[in-house]
Amino acid sequence: MAAMRISRNEPMARHTSWRVGGPADLYFRPRSRAELAAFLRELDPATPVHWMGL
Repeated sequence: MAAMRISRNEPMARHTSWRVGGPADLYFRPRSRAELAAFLRELDPATPVHWMGL
């Protein structure tokens, strides 16, 4: 995951139309489906995932 753009404590207000939202433990914005698939394969299965902007 080192080459992927992953942020910790990312303010979600930067990514919502109403500019609201607290910090996300991890924030990942994939550049491709392949990058998303690689990220999900490496993520601990117990880690909750919340999808935004699909």
